[in-house]
Amino acid sequence: LRLKPDYGRAHNNMANVYELMGEPEKSLPHYDEALKDPADEIEEATMRHGRAMMLLASGRIGEGWDHHETRLDPNRAQATLFSIKTPRWDGTDPEQLRGKTVVLVGEQGLGDEVLFMNIGHDVQDMVGPEGELRIACEQRLVPLFQRSFPKAKVAHHMSAKVEGRDIRVIPGLEDGADLWAPMATPLRAFRRSVEAFPDTHFLTADPAMQTEFRKQIDSFGKGLKVGILWKSLKMDAKRSRYFSAFDAWEPVLKTEGVDFINLQYGEVDEEIALAKERFGVTVHKPTGIDLKMELDAVAAYSSACDLVIGPMNATSNLAAACGGDVWFIHSRSSAWTLLGTHHQYWYPQSRSFFGTGFQDWSNTMNQIAKALSEKTAS
Repeated sequence: LRLKPDYGRAHNNMANVYELMGEPEKSLPHYDEALKDPADEIEEATMRHGRAMMLLASGRIGEGWDHHETRLDPNRAQATLFSIKTPRWDGTDPEQLRGKTVVLVGEQGLGDEVLFMNIGHDVQDMVGPEGELRIACEQRLVPLFQRSFPKAKVAHHMSAKVEGRDIRVIPGLEDGADLWAPMATPLRAFRRSVEAFPDTHFLTADPAMQTEFRKQIDSFGKGLKVGILWKSLKMDAKRSRYFSAFDAWEPVLKTEGVDFINLQYGEVDEEIALAKERFGVTVHKPTGIDLKMELDAVAAYSSACDLVIGPMNATSNLAAACGGDVWFIHSRSSAWTLLGTHHQYWYPQSRSFFGTGFQDWSNTMNQIAKALSEKTAS
């Protein structure tokens, strides 16, 4: 930038650096400069989306949701693409939903679909008894979403690959619909401030499964029952920087009076063995449940634990959305879901932990260990 002050890509890189350092406010002027010099439409779409996320991370929530619609720009390689003939609602006027048949369509990842359904009851109330809410979600979420929104019609969306891009369709839900919207779009209408977030959970786990799983959980010992998870199933180079190494969990796992339970899906035997050999800690493995595929059961199991600790992924989102006590681990203080605060307003009963700057795992995990010791002592 010293050599070429108007170089857009360098400004974009500076914006990314400030975001990782937990200083989203400082990233915004660099995005503004970057957008004066995008190399092409693809780069411009990426920059606009990055700027929208930093508006949210800075606490400029209403403005952030307005610009968040840039996530749908097909020039973004990560954008969810849709093939739906029904008119799309843009989220600006909620009165347009009243008395209408409206389809909410899942977008992005599993955890995102759970998170964005924070607005499900608002949309249900807005369409009213004269209208109908329909929800197109990931197939594994259908039972949980149907129980949580009993007045809605819930089915799964499908995707087909066309010229290398996934195109999402909603068979069986589009017929007779008046409007549709990607799940995050209603946030633009219903969540323009932290005060607009509900003070209770929004998904309903199966109570019978919770009762049965609690019997298993109680059998693991007499301590506080704490479910843990530490990574995402999609751990590419970009995503892995937001997750701690398992070694960083040592102070947490050595907390007295706790029975730890594995809630991490995927390959975990190496980490569980490491916890036993290096830390002398047994991490119990649930039985009778597939932690990747049986998401209704995962929601019941995780929310039946006394506490769940981990990064924001599908499991921790499910636990928190069902009212479970969840402590989220963040790689930095500027995670966009925090909306410029130190709390996840999506889940009022949750807590968030982070250090200073980026990947301050030692500080973060020591904070959690201290809080966990206090919780077991209370």
